[in-house]
Amino acid sequence: MQEELNTAVKVGRLVWIVENFFKEKERSYHEIGMYYLMGLPVGSAIVSSQEYTSKDGPVTLRFRWFPVSELEQVTLRPSFLKKALQNLPEQIEHIVWNDD
Repeated sequence: MQEELNTAVKVGRLVWIVENFFKEKERSYHEIGMYYLMGLPVGSAIVSSQEYTSKDGPVTLRFRWFPVSELEQVTLRPSFLKKALQNLPEQIEHIVWNDD
């Protein structure tokens, strides 16, 4: 995250270990993701802006903040995050998810 956002990121505890199955362009994928709580510095320009862009080689990345209560209207993958982010577990959870 620090590389993508070009700012210091505080990494907190591990929340989810996710085995995610999905298709992209007719190709099947299985990824294993580790999801951590993270925080940005107080007063960070990224936090105070509604949208933030950065470059990754020739690709422009666009980051946008959404209230957790509005995630149902956002395309978010893996899609379990729309509800899970509203009620973070107190202990690490292992989730097997299929977005096909």
